Amino acid sequence: AGGQGSVTVKNTSLYAQPIDEKITGTLHCNGSDYWIVIHQNNSNSFRSYLLTASGVNTAAVVSAAGPISNNFNTKMRISATGSKLASTERLVGNPRFGVSLYDFDNSSGLVSNFQSIYSDFNGIEGYGVEFSPDGSKLYGSNYTFILPNAGSLHQWDLCAGSLPAIVASHYSVITSPLGHAMQLAIN
Repeated sequence: AGGQGSVTVKNTSLYAQPIDEKITGTLHCNGSDYWIVIHQNNSNSFRSYLLTASGVNTAAVVSAAGPISNNFNTKMRISATGSKLASTERLVGNPRFGVSLYDFDNSSGLVSNFQSIYSDFNGIEGYGVEFSPDGSKLYGSNYTFILPNAGSLHQWDLCAGSLPAIVASHYSVITSPLGHAMQLAIN
């Protein structure tokens, strides 16, 4: 299509089992390919698919990392550096929702090193996550359509050092009537 790309295959499922609403992507370390990452529902498995100029490799890199999560309505993001993955999740057998941080290897597609940085949205569903442009901060949000003014936006300093220091850097930015799905803007 004149260098603009074109659809060569469409309406083909990569994975037939239930997945969470989580899907994210990042540039491969080679600077030209991409990773597409999903999370299996009722599981702790992440599935990374390599997207190249030839198309999507349907053989996933599967990583078992972190707790078993069973919430379709949660989000995940990969930092701009391609080295960290963050996720909101509801844990199986636990009424609390949380924000989790993982390492992401943008050369292999592996997800590892689960760290829970927040697990107290007071029973309100965790929803959005996003990294600051330089990857030094992580933001997480929750939402509710039942309780008025119960949505909130939270921030953590990922440069604080150890996991306890990152957890201690928690800052509640704002409480609002609705929750927030977040997307890093170009500005």
